[in-house]
Amino acid sequence: MSRGGGIVGLVAALVLVAGCTGAERAEPAAPVAFDGEVVTADDGGGVAELTVPGSGRYPGRTRIAVQALVVDGPVMELRVAFTPLGGAGADPDERVPLDAMLDREPLVGDVTSLVQHEVLDDWHTDVVRAETVEGRPVLYQAWFAAPEVRVESLDVVMAPEGPTFRDVPVTYR
Repeated sequence: MSRGGGIVGLVAALVLVAGCTGAERAEPAAPVAFDGEVVTADDGGGVAELTVPGSGRYPGRTRIAVQALVVDGPVMELRVAFTPLGGAGADPDERVPLDAMLDREPLVGDVTSLVQHEVLDDWHTDVVRAETVEGRPVLYQAWFAAPEVRVESLDVVMAPEGPTFRDVPVTYR
């Protein structure tokens, strides 16, 4: 876990959702491609899901489903399913690489205490080689250093201008 420069990065990434609770949203300082929607995983089911418009290299809509974070000893696993849904400009027969739907590694942290967990060196899905077709999910996995203290939930930020999943449950093995 990084506290110095990592906190600055988390603050920058979370500027769109600072002060958000429930259905409230912070207004972005500048126009962005996506409105910074916040989804709260408060149903206890362990999965929060959202469909976003085309972005990056994939012009179609994408369903993003975040699963509960799993802490196993010193590491914490993030699992996110990306499903290309097609739409304007998307070729239904084309294979879609994960990096076309995921602009950068997601951040895992706590918006309230400004703690950020960083992906362990190369402990994540190869986003260039992982691919799928329209309608079939592809799984992104990443491993982070486990929280130093036991937590019930954390936030998953897909990108500064992308969706933020608040209160994603954390389970322990």
